[in-house]
Amino acid sequence: MKVPRNAPCPCGSGNKYKKCCLRQDQNAAAAGRNEHPPAARAGDAAILAYTTDLDDLSNRANDLIHSRQWNEAEACCQELLERFPKDIDGHHRFYEYYNARGDLPNAMTHAMSLRRMLAHDPEGFDPDFLAELDEDITRFQGSIPPDPPPD
Repeated sequence: MKVPRNAPCPCGSGNKYKKCCLRQDQNAAAAGRNEHPPAARAGDAAILAYTTDLDDLSNRANDLIHSRQWNEAEACCQELLERFPKDIDGHHRFYEYYNARGDLPNAMTHAMSLRRMLAHDPEGFDPDFLAELDEDITRFQGSIPPDPPPD
C-alpha cells in the first residue's frame, strides 16, 4: 500500500511520512530496482528549503504538543499560520493543540478550517485521517453548548 506523503508516518513517530521515512523507502525501492535514488531537479533547492522549514516547524509543534509544553506549542502553531498561511499545517497543529488542551470551541474552529482546505485538495491525505477529522468535528459540535439566546 502506498502511503500518502502528508499522512502520518506508519512508523508511529507522529511526523509526516514525507519528513520521516519517505526518502528511506524511496531509496530502498530504487535499490531493489537496481537504480540510483531520485535525482534533484532545477528549482528543487527552493522547494526543499520551503518544505523543510514548514515540516521542521510543524514537527516541532507536534513534539511540543505531545510534551505538553503549551506556551511554546502555541507560539509554534501561530508561526506556522503566519509563515505558511496557504498550507494546512498551522490549522492542523492548532486543531491538535486545542484538542489536547480540551478547548473544544477553538479546536473546532481550526478543524473546520482544516477540513475546508482539504476539501479543495484531498489528494495525498489518508482517508482515515479525513474520517477522523470529520468525526472530531461532529464530536466538537455535540460537545459545545449553544450560545444562550439574547436577552
